[in-house]
Amino acid sequence: MPDRRITLADIVGGKTKGRTSGDQITYSERGNLQGAQFYAVAGKVYELVRKAGLGRQIPTEWFLQDIRN
Repeated sequence: MPDRRITLADIVGGKTKGRTSGDQITYSERGNLQGAQFYAVAGKVYELVRKAGLGRQIPTEWFLQDIRN
């Protein structure tokens, strides 16, 4: 609903408040950043797995291309 839309610029600029309780819903229209929300999750999972001594090292070569056109 446009009348309930608040931008980050509005919050940072002091024009309006953001969420005032944990019951309120936040929706983010990120435009062309699909998948960006997973970066932080992946990083945290990686840190926890390493700390727990789980997982295994994957050779970098598996992800490199050695064939040239």
